[in-house]
Amino acid sequence: MSKNLPAAVLIAGTLAVLLLTAGAQFILFGGEDLAMKPLEILPDSEVPREILIWLDKDKYSEGYGAFFREGDLFLAVRMGERPTGGYAVFLGNPRLEKAEAVVTAEFRRPKPWDMVTQVLTYPRTVVRIASAGRCPASALFLAVDGSVLARVEVVFLDQE
Repeated sequence: MSKNLPAAVLIAGTLAVLLLTAGAQFILFGGEDLAMKPLEILPDSEVPREILIWLDKDKYSEGYGAFFREGDLFLAVRMGERPTGGYAVFLGNPRLEKAEAVVTAEFRRPKPWDMVTQVLTYPRTVVRIASAGRCPASALFLAVDGSVLARVEVVFLDQE
């Protein structure tokens, strides 16, 4: 039994080092957390046709849009053309200040070591916020650090 003790210590030590190394790699290189709790992204089937057209119209460039339809405020962001997969945009922390909707936009970019598809992509997101019939005149998009990304007027889709 004393002959097996060094082997057991060696195996336990090796497993402990592997677990510590894996944990350190997750903390240093992975496990990217968003700085905010993102809103639920709408599938294309739930996005009004006019917004889908807006998203596709100038998909090669970054853009911000706010649309009002049937008591709901839709906020849309497109990142423009990107060289690979792995890019994403999230919207969160919505609030109403005076006559303006304010939302935070967070952009995710792939890390240099991430495995991504090698194809041009056009990341975008659309979220819906129930506004109980009250429509703000404009929408302010902020970066996570609080800087202003864009301020846009709300487009009324009900009147078209």
